[in-house]
Amino acid sequence: MREDLLHFVWQHLKIPLRLKTTEGVTLQILHPGEPNDASGPDFFNARLLIDNIHWAGNVEMHLRSSDWYAHGHQDDPKYTKVILHVVYEDDMPVTRGDGQLLPTLELRSYIAPGIINSYRSLLSYHGKDFINCEKLLPGIPPVLLSSWMEELYRRRLTAQSDLLNRQYQLHNKDWEQLLFISLMRVFGSQKNGAFFSEAAGRLNFSVIRKLSASVQALEALFFGMVGMLRRKQGTDPYYFQLQREFAFLKRKYGMLPPAGRSPEFFGQRPSNFPTIRLAQLAMLYHTSPKLFSETIGIATKEEAYTLFSVAASPYWNTHYLFGKSSRNWPKRVNKSFIDLILLNAVIPLKVAFASQRGKDIRSEMLAFASEIKAEKNGPINKFKTLGVHPGHAQQSQALLELYSKYCRKHQCLRCAVGRQLLNQI
Repeated sequence: MREDLLHFVWQHLKIPLRLKTTEGVTLQILHPGEPNDASGPDFFNARLLIDNIHWAGNVEMHLRSSDWYAHGHQDDPKYTKVILHVVYEDDMPVTRGDGQLLPTLELRSYIAPGIINSYRSLLSYHGKDFINCEKLLPGIPPVLLSSWMEELYRRRLTAQSDLLNRQYQLHNKDWEQLLFISLMRVFGSQKNGAFFSEAAGRLNFSVIRKLSASVQALEALFFGMVGMLRRKQGTDPYYFQLQREFAFLKRKYGMLPPAGRSPEFFGQRPSNFPTIRLAQLAMLYHTSPKLFSETIGIATKEEAYTLFSVAASPYWNTHYLFGKSSRNWPKRVNKSFIDLILLNAVIPLKVAFASQRGKDIRSEMLAFASEIKAEKNGPINKFKTLGVHPGHAQQSQALLELYSKYCRKHQCLRCAVGRQLLNQI
């Protein structure tokens, strides 16, 4: 038994409305209350009839009564207005902080076996290779799935914006620094994104402002700060030129030594090598020294394609790696990668920037994301095999949110799809 199932049957009234407490007192649910995802009681503002007396207050839920003490609720003032303790198993009497006995409802004998069996079946791994509801998902009404995906993307934007607003405080309220950190994460891709963004967070952005007139200095800075200029041997003049440049920059600006690790190349397509992505980012800051204001001003994806469609410096036309020549091919940022920049850097930053000014532009950004092509990756391809085909990036981003925050964590009863499946019982 899991506590989220208790929440479900209580919130959706999957139990009789006329019950009895563990003391044999009559209990009628007039309203189960509003679920609370923050700290404190699980449901606020419930309305109950206990022994024919109207009660209004909060409801707390546990698997066992003794969890009340295990969690220290008896000493927590947030729980003084709890009017009912709902548990699966009543293993001991519970009192409030003032010593009064807390009415308890034991659900074990009230939950229909069909609900428990269906829930266990939903969470079992038998015959599944992707998500719990994969065999039932095709039967979900399209309108429910569509509205849930819109809500998921809104939640994703909110979480991204909240994170950026926290980082805004940590990085001296410098929006340019935040954009740089966000871009480094995107340009680092899945393999190196976290590493690159950490390195970007250690750098004072004022250095980039001072170096923007020289793409070579920016390349030296970016390659050096992620530990790609440590090699002592080799014959590539450009590599050693950048190495000397970075040594000079470290002395001049008093920068910390580069991180002890180095970027990952294994499993990456050459066009996505860290060398190419960092060189492209250096060119972007060279050609757009006022990148933040230009980014915030983006209103259409076409404007983004114009701004971010830069090519790495000429050396990289014939190289993917230092010292190894390749056929001549300009390494330009393509539209599909710019779409990723929009989704993972530009749109979240615009939402956070607007929120700092008291504006909520999430609905506007939902519409913006719906103009961008859906991403192609492993989870999205799996959803397609189940008949869920995202029509645009707003929906593909929503599916990624669904998979990472709900499906992988087996949070089926926090998901509209999971609730719909159990509601059919």
